[in-house]
Amino acid sequence: MIPSAATYQIVDLRYADTDGNYTVQAAGPATIDSVSTTTTAACGRSSEDASLITLASVANVAAGRRYLLSNSKGQSEPVMVAGIDAGTLKVRAAAEPQRSYATGSTFKGLEISGTVPADLCDADTTFDARLAVIWTFTGVSPARVIEHLTLVRPAPSYATLDDLVSLDPSLATRGGPGADLATALAMAHRDLASDLRCAGLNPYTYNPGPLGADLVLYRAAWHVLKANTDDSAAERAKAYLARYMELRNNLTTGRDKAGVSEVYAPTGQAKAPDIRSLFYGI
Repeated sequence: MIPSAATYQIVDLRYADTDGNYTVQAAGPATIDSVSTTTTAACGRSSEDASLITLASVANVAAGRRYLLSNSKGQSEPVMVAGIDAGTLKVRAAAEPQRSYATGSTFKGLEISGTVPADLCDADTTFDARLAVIWTFTGVSPARVIEHLTLVRPAPSYATLDDLVSLDPSLATRGGPGADLATALAMAHRDLASDLRCAGLNPYTYNPGPLGADLVLYRAAWHVLKANTDDSAAERAKAYLARYMELRNNLTTGRDKAGVSEVYAPTGQAKAPDIRSLFYGI
């Protein structure tokens, strides 16, 4: 069934629901897909082209969205639209409907959406928050659904493919099975981000500077060579990994390094070093 109305609220689950910081965005009306039309030809299991659905109108129908297809027998199922031919008023379902739908079956919008405010996306503090959306529906069960909300932004980038080739020009031809420079570089960035988090540092507010670039390059070079069985390549991979670990431990211990800074998200000001960082690394 499709609800007759819906609201949504964004909350921060780090706080109790009685705390003033719990509500990030107050409850407001959600948008229910308004598409409501009918089929003008049979479709589904008994049809020659089961995934092709001919409609009275394709206005506001969008590829990638889900719709509820229902017949006169009371049978319904969601279908995702993979493509639309506006000229013939036909849509192609991503998967064949499992039941038969005669002419006059209903085709209705199923998705419910809300908007995340721009200022919420622009605030650094919300990227580490445990955000959730509380949906409340009228006329259906369950009437309340909670979904986790993740704000995504581009990951920091410290080094390029050109930098990697400059470090070791032979990497492009001496990698192990499945080695790819772009993949290795992406993996190295993820590795560094994870290691920074393990040290209590936020990759989005902590800038490792030139040290970060070197860390990514040595890690990426190791990823390229780690599966190479050649003795020379294996030795270089071992050296690159050792250098990465050395720089990583130095970066995260005694964090007052030249060209390295950490920003306090709420104010944008540089953060003072944590005294505990003087005594431990990863």
